[in-house]
Amino acid sequence: MFSTSKFKKICTLICSLQFLLVSYAHAEDNSLLVSYGTVNQITNDEQAANYNPFPWLKPGLLNSARIELKFGSYGVQILAQDQVTGVRLSSLYSEHEGEKIARTIAFTQYEANINDKLGMAHKEILAGGSIGSTLKKYEFDVKKDLFFKGLVEDMPDRLQSLMHTQERAFATVIYNLVAKEGNNYYPYCTIVEVYSPEFLTLVDVDQIYPEPIPGSVNPQNAFDAIDIIDRMKQLIIRS
Repeated sequence: MFSTSKFKKICTLICSLQFLLVSYAHAEDNSLLVSYGTVNQITNDEQAANYNPFPWLKPGLLNSARIELKFGSYGVQILAQDQVTGVRLSSLYSEHEGEKIARTIAFTQYEANINDKLGMAHKEILAGGSIGSTLKKYEFDVKKDLFFKGLVEDMPDRLQSLMHTQERAFATVIYNLVAKEGNNYYPYCTIVEVYSPEFLTLVDVDQIYPEPIPGSVNPQNAFDAIDIIDRMKQLIIRS
């Protein structure tokens, strides 16, 4: 049995997965069109063909690279970590006038059994390393299997403080991360990424991850999303 409120949460998440707030996206699309229309004109056709005023929105980049491209710097700060339960909460930040401003708050749940091939990379990540770039350093490709993208509301005030924002709704993705080496795939963790509105909007997320999410109306995905987001919120409050 589950409560009416949890059932409503599941329905809301399924709608978010299925429709992704079309009216919101339409409004944001208009603002993007305005932004593209106001950049300085480039007269050289070849330059114009290769010019991208928003390079951080290119699909396939690590989140750390996106932050550095947009804000000029990047760092990772571990806010909380429990190696017994295999969870980590981190702030992926940029610096502005000497302050660390969170651009992404990431909640990580590591796999219970991590392949020995990932041992060195995992040790470095537990010591504070950035997950994607550390796996890349050890010559693994990073594969993300998304099972949620949408807006998440009612985040703790602590998150707003870290992001220096008064906004209440945040573009969010949840994915299973797999390290790939040749034809071998090693499940590593599940990650929730909550983005600062100054960094990525839901429209931006759709541009980065344009493909439909497989099984997006699967109730189990909604249960999983609710559970991991709730656990993330509790860890943010305690951090």
